[in-house]
Amino acid sequence: MMEDPYFRTNILSQAYIDSSIDAIESIVDEAQIRHYAKWPTWGLSLGTPEQLPYSANMQQEKDILKAMIASRLTCLDLYLPGVCNSPLSVSNVLDANEVKLHPNPASTSLTIQATANIDDVQLFSSLGQRMVLRQSTSNYGQQYILDIAHLTPGIYIVQTRIKGQLIRQKETIQ
Repeated sequence: MMEDPYFRTNILSQAYIDSSIDAIESIVDEAQIRHYAKWPTWGLSLGTPEQLPYSANMQQEKDILKAMIASRLTCLDLYLPGVCNSPLSVSNVLDANEVKLHPNPASTSLTIQATANIDDVQLFSSLGQRMVLRQSTSNYGQQYILDIAHLTPGIYIVQTRIKGQLIRQKETIQ
């Protein structure tokens, strides 16, 4: 188990999660009756591994869900041990207004303006692929212009480094 059990003894404890699932039951009680009246799937395979064994009623469904979550939390406890020794504080986080992108959406060029000198700019596709940048300015300074005319339309992530910190922002390219 983790060295610092704060979350696992509070909102990520099995007892807390189980009580949350039980509390939701009263909210969805009428809806689940209508659902299974229209789609009578109790006891049938629906193709998901969480359905084994196949539940025959709502109580079994809840029990399977609780067991699945307990199993996953146990796995996380085993494979993600340790404590973060350097938590983020407000002083370590840049204000999102320190870097501005315009226009958004953009089609041929994208201007990045920062309140301090820009150390680095990278552009990633929505799949996480780093894109080749064609810069229009020779140095960074506080403003940087990217040639994006060669990129296909979509949503991209612009990663700007200023003051040694990263700011990631979404940009739509038309």
